[in-house]
Amino acid sequence: MRPFFLLLEIGLTFFVSAIQAAEALPSTLPPSTSARLEFQLPLPGESIPSEGGGLLVETDSSIRQVLFHWTGPDSGSADGTIQFEGFFQAQTGPLKPGAWVLEAQGFDASGHLVSRRSTTFEVGASPKASQAPTASTQRVIQDLYLSANFGLKFGVAQNDLQLIQSLKPLPNGRLGAGPAMEPFDQFLSGNAAMVYNLQQGMFRLKLRGTTDASETWTHAPSPSRWGADLYWSDWVEGHLGDQYPAWSQLLMDGTRIRGAGVGLIFVKDANPLLRADLAVGSLRSTIDPQVLYFANSVDTSPSQLGRSIQVAHLGIGDGTPVGLNFTILHSKDLIEEVDMPLHDRLGGASPRENMAVGADFVTRLWKNRFEAYLNSAMSLTTDDIRLGSLSDSPNDSIRSKISSPLDDWMTINYSTRGAELLASESEGKNAFIWENLALRTGGRFLFPLADWGRMRLDSRWIHVGTEFQSFARSVQESPRTGWEWSTTSALAHDALLLAVSGSEVDAHPALGSSIPTHSVNANLAWTPTANPVSWHAESGAQNSGGGTETRNEAWNAGGGLFGTVRLTENGNLFWRTGYGYFENLSRIQINTMGTDTTRRVDSQFTTRSYQTIVQNHSLDASLRWRPSRDLEWRTGYMLASQGIPNDTVKTEQNQTHRIQGGGSIWGFMHKLECALDGSLVLHPSQSGDDATGWDQTFRTSWDFDNSRSVRFAERWVHLPAGRDDFRLEMGWEAWY
Repeated sequence: MRPFFLLLEIGLTFFVSAIQAAEALPSTLPPSTSARLEFQLPLPGESIPSEGGGLLVETDSSIRQVLFHWTGPDSGSADGTIQFEGFFQAQTGPLKPGAWVLEAQGFDASGHLVSRRSTTFEVGASPKASQAPTASTQRVIQDLYLSANFGLKFGVAQNDLQLIQSLKPLPNGRLGAGPAMEPFDQFLSGNAAMVYNLQQGMFRLKLRGTTDASETWTHAPSPSRWGADLYWSDWVEGHLGDQYPAWSQLLMDGTRIRGAGVGLIFVKDANPLLRADLAVGSLRSTIDPQVLYFANSVDTSPSQLGRSIQVAHLGIGDGTPVGLNFTILHSKDLIEEVDMPLHDRLGGASPRENMAVGADFVTRLWKNRFEAYLNSAMSLTTDDIRLGSLSDSPNDSIRSKISSPLDDWMTINYSTRGAELLASESEGKNAFIWENLALRTGGRFLFPLADWGRMRLDSRWIHVGTEFQSFARSVQESPRTGWEWSTTSALAHDALLLAVSGSEVDAHPALGSSIPTHSVNANLAWTPTANPVSWHAESGAQNSGGGTETRNEAWNAGGGLFGTVRLTENGNLFWRTGYGYFENLSRIQINTMGTDTTRRVDSQFTTRSYQTIVQNHSLDASLRWRPSRDLEWRTGYMLASQGIPNDTVKTEQNQTHRIQGGGSIWGFMHKLECALDGSLVLHPSQSGDDATGWDQTFRTSWDFDNSRSVRFAERWVHLPAGRDDFRLEMGWEAWY
């Protein structure tokens, strides 16, 4: 039981420290620089009118597309429209009264799902518990989805990596490369997916799996997914395979865990009162060192160390009016299957271990118009688990508290990260906690503006210590301390949106350092329903650094027009145009040494200031014309320009022009679609093969009925340096 009491002691120490830190907020303030997908509209639990409302999420630059899905008395979905940088909007349309769940999915430029968030809202009165299906009305509901794809590829895509081979020691002590894993310039690819849902009354089973025959042997996460989810009544659930828990705001954000999990939920009057969860598995698998063959070079990469994880979570309440969540996480790099001397010789990262605890508090009051929250987490990270074990600590009091058999399961080297400070009254104890602590606290307010609309205000203070680590987040929190705020106003039935955000933050790039940073951004959009003209405008500024001589400043401005013109009953014209400007100015001081040659050399340091300005312009315009239901034409133009105004060597802007065009045609009662698109890229400042490039794609799909379809796609891309990439893909999917 001693290990349990140690975890409990550390958890209580950290939580009390977090509360004390929240009570003594520093006077400096910050913006979040990590990847995010956050709901601006609606708020959790908010009630919206039956005619529907606006959906709005704020993202970072890695998300290029957002899809909205809402389920409740009915279901629906919509593509998010990017109105200005970092904001995606959509409209729900009329909704039936009841409780709804809204999910937003964010995709990167390659179309991969990188973030998923959900929230709840209500329309009218919530359904009564008595309306739930009874045993006599329960029936079996099941559906099955299957898909299969295969393809052939010639080329190197966006890089010149052509081949990967494993690297292992030979019996004679030398190193040898294993068989080729992937000839990147020519290979077959394939993947398959299956999702099966079964529901009978309060019992629900979901089986899912996807596999990919290519791109699974590199150090990138495997694209293959598989899992089973079982839900029994309202109080128990089990998971096997891939799962994506997000129990702690600062420790976990839905990163995939492959393993097993179980959850127990106690519900009263359809509201969860208590929840307990446990998950055990791995965050990533072990991969041998690899030899990477490029077009003109060969490189090696060290092993990828497998990483295990065990997580326990306890939740009390759902936030209305109070919710508490406690999470304990342990994660460790696995070295048993790795040749560590070879790994170290190749410059691989040291195997690490982390034990972290998190506590979250939330309360929602006044019909969910006010929400206050406190998120806190503390981690104890061992930078190299080979340096020692628990029994290696020179402090006898630590050895007496921790049983040595724990080393077989958890080898946290407490002497590495000052755990002795936690068990002592040293002056450095508070500083150690501060640097290993993450804390976020603030409030969200929803102000109804009569019949005009509503306004959302979010203000929070955040601190992330320089040594804080979370192995179970897709993006590591950047060390910083300060305030950040944002406000969003939705007026005229959510047609007029105003979003303003700002921050005052001290960034901590290294232990003991602090760089003040200030930022403010404003976005305005007018998007009325069925209006031929809409517009958006944005502007922002950010600066950081100390004084006027060592400083970084940036500002941006832009705007655009877009809309839809209905030409005939089935004919529409979609158009869009926009312009953006970004400027970055950097000032830096450099100490140079000057010498005067006489009989002896006299040297002195001279401080000089250097300044660099980079300007970026972007222009885009696109047009989609659908003269009839079965025909569509597309065209567009994009310009990207970058330059350094005071560059005496080359003053002209580096420009890139992209001209796009394409069309789609439908036949057989709109069940057969054929589409052809192409683009020409021009680089006036380049010469030879780098001056031009082009991209051509053809795709077709045929829906046999409402549940089965086949598709075919072809792509041919000409890249810089005379490289080409050619792909053929064919797929099939069906719903049963």
